[in-house]
Amino acid sequence: MIKKGLFILLVLCVLTFCTIGAILFTSTGLGLLITSISQASSGMLMVGQTTGTLARGWQLKNLRIQSEALTLSAGEISCSWHLMELFEGVFHINELAIEDVEVVLPEADEAPSTETGGMTELPSLVLPLDFVIEQFNLTNGVVKQNKRIEPLFQLQS
Repeated sequence: MIKKGLFILLVLCVLTFCTIGAILFTSTGLGLLITSISQASSGMLMVGQTTGTLARGWQLKNLRIQSEALTLSAGEISCSWHLMELFEGVFHINELAIEDVEVVLPEADEAPSTETGGMTELPSLVLPLDFVIEQFNLTNGVVKQNKRIEPLFQLQS
């Protein structure tokens, strides 16, 4: 009875490690993770294509995040980082590159109302990690409001 229980526990541990390994070290695992997050967000997050692996470096193409407060889309986001440094309490990103960003804000009369006179107060955030970003590239960005032709802000490079 005890041997059978230990064998089942061993099989569960092996399956768990294999699943985590597949998610971290295969492109299929990254795709399944992004698809699961998209489905769980009820359409708030949509990603066209994923490449790379979560453990080493990845690219997301045709990303779109939509909420009441804004719509954010990006042609491509790519990231390379050091997974093993998470065990040292450091979230270390070698390079984060974002291309063709568009942020669409609602009109002033459509914006969600807040009790602080239109200003949103962000909550305090304390994380158990240090963040290090060695290189950040933003190429071609625009911020605009709904139904307006002229952007509020535009970055071209």
